[in-house]
Amino acid sequence: MLTYVYRMQDSEGRGPYRGVDYRALWAAHNNHHDGEWGTGKNARYDRFDAHLSPNEEWGAQWMNHVADGAQFGFKSLTQAQNWFIPSELKRLNELGYSLVRERGSIVLTSPRQVLYIPAPLEK
Repeated sequence: MLTYVYRMQDSEGRGPYRGVDYRALWAAHNNHHDGEWGTGKNARYDRFDAHLSPNEEWGAQWMNHVADGAQFGFKSLTQAQNWFIPSELKRLNELGYSLVRERGSIVLTSPRQVLYIPAPLEK
């Protein structure tokens, strides 16, 4: 079933997870970056909960869906904003990324993210 999802991508449709070297340009590097990440009582976000790997979310089954063209995204803006902290969103925007809304079929879901097959472009 087609639904709307949100995805962080650049003008060419590429997401920001293009290897460790590129991710270092935008990602918060430690648990206390800008006072936003952490595990203490003053932390706004808990990185360990927000950024689970796909294997931790869904086991190895996600790889088959990616081979079929699936992409990572979010079922709501709130879910996306919980994944990327404000300083990461700002830096991604500076690098030419934005959250886009598009139609797709969700194949895997978790409380943090979704894996979906993008709908064909309408002519």
